[in-house]
Amino acid sequence: MSGDGWAQAAAGYYTLLEFYVRYPGFELLAQKLRAGGPPLRGLYGTPLILDIGPSSDDMLAILCAAHLAPELALVIAADHDTARLAAL
Repeated sequence: MSGDGWAQAAAGYYTLLEFYVRYPGFELLAQKLRAGGPPLRGLYGTPLILDIGPSSDDMLAILCAAHLAPELALVIAADHDTARLAAL
């Protein structure tokens, strides 16, 4: 997330917290979310490095990162076949 990405993430945090506080049964989630606090501003814009293996969940992670994270700077593959799949 670049530009106003932090503002969007912070707004999402407060929206989710408000939902958890408003509806009964979500008190524990509200407490945990409040304890974690909103996203840190200093982490936005830092380069993202993925270390992937041959599993399908790693391929899904790289697909999501490639489309949603402009901060993606480096992908480290476990082997040649994994690197070939990641390049697709």
